[in-house]
Amino acid sequence: MKKILLAGFLAAALFLCGCNKTLSRSNVLDPNYDGGGTGFVEGYVKNSSSTGLTATLSYNNGTTATAGSDGHFSFSNAPAGNQTLTASCAWYAGATQSVLLNVGGSNRNVNFTLQSGRPSGIFPYGFENGALSSPWISNISGGGTQSIVSTYPHTGSQSCKLSTSAINDDAQIKYVGLNALKGAKATAWMYTSSLNMAVSSLKFQDTYSNGPEIGIKNGSFYYKNVTGSQNTIGGVTPVVNTWYRFDLTYEIDTSNLSYVIYDNSATPVQLASMTQFPNSSVAYIDRFVIENYCSTAGGAVTYADDVDLIKK
Repeated sequence: MKKILLAGFLAAALFLCGCNKTLSRSNVLDPNYDGGGTGFVEGYVKNSSSTGLTATLSYNNGTTATAGSDGHFSFSNAPAGNQTLTASCAWYAGATQSVLLNVGGSNRNVNFTLQSGRPSGIFPYGFENGALSSPWISNISGGGTQSIVSTYPHTGSQSCKLSTSAINDDAQIKYVGLNALKGAKATAWMYTSSLNMAVSSLKFQDTYSNGPEIGIKNGSFYYKNVTGSQNTIGGVTPVVNTWYRFDLTYEIDTSNLSYVIYDNSATPVQLASMTQFPNSSVAYIDRFVIENYCSTAGGAVTYADDVDLIKK
């Protein structure tokens, strides 16, 4: 009798062990569940304004799909089991979801809402706090000064004032630690009190201060490309004491640099794009700079406002 009971106990133990081994592979509640086979998964990728995004969808097993212009995507061969699905799109922060697809290929709907690729929640930034918000820093040399004032805001109640009074004075604000490996785009409004005594500019830089820039210098709009060549933008002459919006985009992964300049009514006054050499020495963007540099005696004041910054 004892032998029979012992044999029954051992058989039961072996059965339970076998069950546990089976559950670790096929129980849908198990985080490592891999049901085998495939199924159908579809959904939409949109931004916070519900606009469809042409995003790339990828499973952790390497299966990929591309969303259409309306943001719709589908996988007819989605792997069954507990899987990870990632949505990525240029100029947006990627997002990941866990997708459970049961054995037998049941259909699933999965939707993504991607947030802008802004590096910080402070953007768009209007200098309304009365001081620079981290990780903004000021960089002053000579007789240059930086302050947040209510004298000439573009919108809101305050703007950033960068002042110089003598040749080689320099006043900058920098957003440091951007670490944009694929590229970035920046928008800022600027207003200058002198077109000939100072250089008012926006810049993308690596840690060696190399990179493209755009602004006003010697009475003209100008740009400097990634390799350091500086060019005057003809056709339109800037007006003193006038707000202009400067858009600067540098896409490192495609070696493309572009800019647009708008007047105060948001009408484009200059726009252009330049394809750079893929082997440019600027391989990443570490910082974004707004600067007022005094190029001749007399100095000037530059106001900056409504800054936006997005990583690719």
